[in-house]
Amino acid sequence: MKPVIIAVVLQALWSLGRTAARTRGLAATGLLSLAAAAAGVDELAVVFGAVLAALTRLRGGGPGAKGILAMPAGAALGSAATGVAPSAR
Repeated sequence: MKPVIIAVVLQALWSLGRTAARTRGLAATGLLSLAAAAAGVDELAVVFGAVLAALTRLRGGGPGAKGILAMPAGAALGSAATGVAPSAR
């Protein structure tokens, strides 16, 4: 891989990162998502969890809203980690 290609990709990622991380909360969500993806968590679960975290943070939901949103995210992350889909009861 040529150094010029690496430089262009890094420049694009830096620019995208500065645009996406407008607040500390969004930057933390991005870093946690990166860590989860690097740890091998399923990509869809990472995206789903990051969206829920960002929406909860941006909307300023209270403890009730966070608890309600955490249940589906926990089920998705748990099923992604184990490879077993949650059962519908």
